[in-house]
Amino acid sequence: ATRFDGADNVAGDATDPTFAVDVCAGADVIYFCLDAPDYGRWPEQFPPRQRGVLAGARAGGPATRLVVLENLYGYGPVGGAPLVETMPLAATSAKARTRVAMTEELLDAHAAGEVQVVIGRASDYFGPGCTHSALGELVFESAVKGKAAQVMGDIDTRHSYSYPLDVARALI
Repeated sequence: ATRFDGADNVAGDATDPTFAVDVCAGADVIYFCLDAPDYGRWPEQFPPRQRGVLAGARAGGPATRLVVLENLYGYGPVGGAPLVETMPLAATSAKARTRVAMTEELLDAHAAGEVQVVIGRASDYFGPGCTHSALGELVFESAVKGKAAQVMGDIDTRHSYSYPLDVARALI
């Protein structure tokens, strides 16, 4: 795992609020960059992870900053329009509606003054060690093996990709 100065990496069950409160104790900034373990069960597995981490952040009080990495699902279909952060969240799929509900939960905690929430959103990612991504196995791994790349979506439509270390620096 990549390490950053001043950051502690801790393993445990983020769905357990007791664990989250213990591990977050004394933190000025908490980063929530987790995903659900099973992409097919995202709506059921992802929110409990956020709720656990949010409980840990809330326990630190209103000065605690919770920095959250989100994806772009909440915007829903945009008909080819460029994605910009001022777009309304217009989710249509179960995963996207889950993302919107999770975003609203964070913004409600922020508005209530329980914790300072900062949200960063990133698109599909690429880079060394990135496998489960649109550019991972389907493009770069195929190219390395001399096979044809598979691209999701319309290849003539512009698409932004995120490099994880750039995303991490932006969140920090």
